[in-house]
Amino acid sequence: MKVRTGIKSGRRILSVLLVVMVLSSALCISAFAATPNTSDTGFSFTATAGSYNPMPDSAARAKNDTSAVYLYYTSGIYSKTFVRVLGGTSSTGGKNGWVNRTTVSGVGLVGYVTCKLGVKYSIHNLVNERGDSYAKLAFYSAGSSNDTITGVWSPDSAYAHVDATQ
Repeated sequence: MKVRTGIKSGRRILSVLLVVMVLSSALCISAFAATPNTSDTGFSFTATAGSYNPMPDSAARAKNDTSAVYLYYTSGIYSKTFVRVLGGTSSTGGKNGWVNRTTVSGVGLVGYVTCKLGVKYSIHNLVNERGDSYAKLAFYSAGSSNDTITGVWSPDSAYAHVDATQ
């Protein structure tokens, strides 16, 4: 009888240890989940007249969730600029290069959105939904000449701002 009690007691201890291990591993996995990349990065960039000019690959940032891209256009000679969100599978664009992932609610994928000077924007996109993990922006001057624009951006948004539209 004492042997059987010892076996039952050993099984209980093993069961408890197994439960503790499973709960511990679940906590460790959630600790390593990607957090939103919401830190603002400043930029000064030339928006070209006549074509989109993408940020250099060195400006690409990891996009960790499905939130909108944040853009605050703070300085330029024109009152607005046209913007695309580009997605890529690596910081250099990946196998398919950089692809336009810009969207507008109720419309779907669009060629660009318009962002006005001095307004904080949420630019909706399909970067993560299409399997990309990096984002960067491309700009097109709203005027007949190039425009050096400055501002801040982040690939993931912590807050809702004005939705960028066409």
